[in-house]
Amino acid sequence: MTFPIRRAAALLCLLGFSVFATTYQRLDLAAMAAKADVIVYANVLSSAVETRGSLPWTTYTLQARRFAKGAADVLQTSGGQFGFSILGDPNGQTRLEGAPAFKAGEQVVLLLYASKYDNPIVGFTQGAFEVVGNAVQDLNGQPAPGQPKSVDEFMSTLSALAAKK
Repeated sequence: MTFPIRRAAALLCLLGFSVFATTYQRLDLAAMAAKADVIVYANVLSSAVETRGSLPWTTYTLQARRFAKGAADVLQTSGGQFGFSILGDPNGQTRLEGAPAFKAGEQVVLLLYASKYDNPIVGFTQGAFEVVGNAVQDLNGQPAPGQPKSVDEFMSTLSALAAKK
């Protein structure tokens, strides 16, 4: 009779851990701008998977088009270029569930932490936006907060919010 109780307790512990590990706080644009060390409109130049220790990391190299906060020297890849890394391989078995994946040639607006986190994007994916034409949208294809008319308007809004800090 104790075996089913132990099994149920173990299952509850696992479920509790899983729920805790996948939750995050919804942030508004002002909160994200305040938390970010770097806010950049950039072209994704490349992505490459490298192993650090025994874990894969995907490194994205960027070409900055405009900064709303911070500068290129704040975030450098292991090769010394402007960019950042996310734990895991988006095409492999080891990946950070729900982490965004970017492709060379994409234009993005990113709100990033300077610290080396598993995912340095503020709010997990909330601080990542793609630029399609001149429109800014979140990674689910929804208009960016405040529904900016252009990427320039969105960057101006972010600059103003970051200055309020």
